[in-house]
Amino acid sequence: MARRYCKRAVRAGLLGCGLLAVLGTFARAGDLSETWRLADSSDPTWQAAIHEQRAAAEQRPQAWAPFLPQVSANAGYTYTRQNILSTDNRVFARGRSNYPSADYAVTLEQSIWNYSNWATLRKARATVAASEATLEAARQDMLLRAAERYFFTVAALETLISIQAEKRAVERLRDVNRTRQRDGTIRGTEVLDAEARYLQVAAREIEAAANLRDGLQGLREVTGREFDQLRPLSSVLGSRGPQTRDPAEWVKRALENNPRVAALRLGLAAATAEVTRQEAEYLPRLGAVLQQDRRRSDGSLFGGGSDVQNRWAMVRLTVPLYNGGMTYSRVREARELLAKTNNEELAEERAVERRARNSLNGVQTALSRVRALTASVQAKQRIVESWQVAYRGGAAASLAVLEAERDLFFTRAELVRARHQYVMDTLRLKHAVGGLATSDLENFNSLLDPTEVAVGPYVEVH
Repeated sequence: MARRYCKRAVRAGLLGCGLLAVLGTFARAGDLSETWRLADSSDPTWQAAIHEQRAAAEQRPQAWAPFLPQVSANAGYTYTRQNILSTDNRVFARGRSNYPSADYAVTLEQSIWNYSNWATLRKARATVAASEATLEAARQDMLLRAAERYFFTVAALETLISIQAEKRAVERLRDVNRTRQRDGTIRGTEVLDAEARYLQVAAREIEAAANLRDGLQGLREVTGREFDQLRPLSSVLGSRGPQTRDPAEWVKRALENNPRVAALRLGLAAATAEVTRQEAEYLPRLGAVLQQDRRRSDGSLFGGGSDVQNRWAMVRLTVPLYNGGMTYSRVREARELLAKTNNEELAEERAVERRARNSLNGVQTALSRVRALTASVQAKQRIVESWQVAYRGGAAASLAVLEAERDLFFTRAELVRARHQYVMDTLRLKHAVGGLATSDLENFNSLLDPTEVAVGPYVEVH
């Protein structure tokens, strides 16, 4: 009975381990959709931007605080040891006395007029709005970063698969040449040439495997998870150019909608308000003060105790006269920072314009290259097949086959790069105009091959 129970337990354990392995493999399979969703919750750069915006949002209540009443309270307890050594006052004599005393005060201050507070409020509003625009820019950066990491890794995987296919083809031809050399039907130089080509492809394979490992680490950096399977781009890529090909239209959209440009413009408004706030330090300030205090003592200099309560109100006018040049210096500093922000905003506008134009040009160029390279791959495939037939019939040397196969695989690698370049430049164009959304990533996710490719067998190449 015990043995039967142990067997059942072992079977259950093995089944459980198998299920965990299957579930673990499934959990580590990824596509573009899963990549950006994981990045949304795990990318440290994006999470830091969220907390930075939340911190910046606190400037609004902080700016309102000086307009509201400021209430403070304090209390104290004092124990006095008094020793009168001499006195000319006849009311009390010389001698020692010890007595405690306690006091408290409650003070209410209310600002009536302080122009600096209003400037601070305007600055806070602009700063909070700028932080919201910066957060939107960071969100789009996160989406683009997730897509870049995913497609870089997928492109590395596709390139490695293509190189390994080329390696197998060269290896087969090398083995055939070795056999023919033993039969004396070909020269030794053809064998050496095939061997050299094989070693060249093997070196490229090692480099491509390193790129794949780097891409997987890049995915882990933004998602916090390792991927065991990836979905490459489908062989049928619905490549359509942008609806509007006029660069001026895309530049206009970018300058109007790019959140980073909007954030810098709001930052310019905040810097202007800061100049006003510092200049307001020259102006008078008016406020009201209410206070109630009470002091109770069991002794005094005159020998008797007391319990005194006071209430008083005051309207206070403060006129700044001179503070060692601090205000002058801060005004100059604020003006220089305003000029700095103005130049940063101008630099960002020019950079956004350049990115929009380059991305639009990249989309159109990549689309043309995809079409041309697709036709080229088909033509080179037929050329390779023709040379292989001629080689098997003894009408062509192996060098011609190797050259044709190298051209074919090189063109295939270029096609892979062009297809991925088209996808990324399309996303970068959306990013430049401030319109990159999760729906754009989902659209390209639908163009991925439904068959997942395990990356494990490819990353172990040395």
